[in-house]
Amino acid sequence: MDTICFIVQEYFPKDQRVRKFSSLLLENGYAVDIICLKSKSQHRFERIENLCIYRVGIEKKRGGLFRYLWEYLVF
Repeated sequence: MDTICFIVQEYFPKDQRVRKFSSLLLENGYAVDIICLKSKSQHRFERIENLCIYRVGIEKKRGGLFRYLWEYLVF
């Protein structure tokens, strides 16, 4: 079984693009790994059949250019 990995600087399942693409891939027999941001209420790792979600403990916050660059580099 082939595995596809998505790396997104957004929360999952909030990001509709990744949710739609991963659902389509799962329906067609692929395994899917997602590396994304972690909110306080989410687990660091989650497995649902052939879907593995790895969450990085950085929260997205509004701020200036420096905050955006810091989040992007740390992620």
